[in-house]
Amino acid sequence: MGLGLPLLQILTLSRFRAVLAHEFGHYYSGDTRLGPWVYKARAAMVRTLIGLGHPSAVLQAITRFVLARLAHYLVTRALIAYWNLFLRITQLISRRQEYRADELACAVAGSRALMEGLQDIHRGAAAVSAYWGELREVLAAGYRPPIAEGFARFMGAEDIRKALGTHLAKELAHPHTRPFDSHPPLRDRLLAAGRLPPGKEPQDDPPAISLIEDVTSLEGQLLQKLNPKQNVGNLKLAPWDDVGQNIYVPGWKAYVAEYAELLAGVTAGSLPEKVKGLSEMGDRIRDPKGMLLTREQRTQRAASLLGAGFCLALIAHGWELHAQPGEFYLQHGMEQLQPFHIIRDLAAKKLTAQAWLERAQALGIVDLCLAPNKTLDAPKVITP
Repeated sequence: MGLGLPLLQILTLSRFRAVLAHEFGHYYSGDTRLGPWVYKARAAMVRTLIGLGHPSAVLQAITRFVLARLAHYLVTRALIAYWNLFLRITQLISRRQEYRADELACAVAGSRALMEGLQDIHRGAAAVSAYWGELREVLAAGYRPPIAEGFARFMGAEDIRKALGTHLAKELAHPHTRPFDSHPPLRDRLLAAGRLPPGKEPQDDPPAISLIEDVTSLEGQLLQKLNPKQNVGNLKLAPWDDVGQNIYVPGWKAYVAEYAELLAGVTAGSLPEKVKGLSEMGDRIRDPKGMLLTREQRTQRAASLLGAGFCLALIAHGWELHAQPGEFYLQHGMEQLQPFHIIRDLAAKKLTAQAWLERAQALGIVDLCLAPNKTLDAPKVITP
């Protein structure tokens, strides 16, 4: 049984206790004794079907005859039918096992803790891929921020929180049920758990990550396990609050300096016209060493160049950068701008040229130049 650090960060102690009781419920009811046999049977069936789908030279020679080819077809179809039946039966058993484990979790920790924990897990599962994308870019720049803490910040970001809430609401309203699912739909599990005693509501319920004494060391071991060829010890520890100024800004400066001529004469007010030529601009940006980018990827790099130049120009104009997991914007007083989103929306025509010009005029940045004032050294760009 494995428990992820992000899971410990987003679950409270009471919810973690319920989830842990659920997992031990599989041991208690003997589910783990059946599991290895089922997995071995499935693996054997997969190997058999793959072998029939890619026959050997001898089998290919035999199936040249009509009767042999017909027999091969009938055997294959029979095995596929048996495979589907086997999967349906074993997955049905797996779903029933999940309900039994839920019952034990409710008996140990109460249904309230389990129901809240299950919803936290579903929200976290939907967010972990996007968060890992942000984390990977920071790691690539040579820095290691707190992984678990960053995931909690990512989940708490306003836009992310709203998106995850909408995702969960849709899943509960319209659950996708398939015969081969190993787990029941979340809605059904919540309904079943809701019929059981809720349990006591804890007065003090800190995050489960508080059970770990040295989170930083454990995160380093996790990264080393995921990247065995990389020396994680060489990564510089850095808090998330330093990511913007210490990682993003130097990357933008380097990228903009390398292609300063492409930003010559470009202002915030001319962005609607400039995004029309992103494809041509992308053709003038060299591919990374050892890579051959597609036209779409080059266009995205050109958009990143405009966004980076726009960010730097705003910062030089007194705007403050706010860069956190799941949150990125520049702020001046009560006004906020997301330069990369503006470039993207202009290119996709979700934001009209007129609407942007009116906004830029109101902010007093129409004539803000995106070209750098001086040349800097140049490696790569990081785009939030």
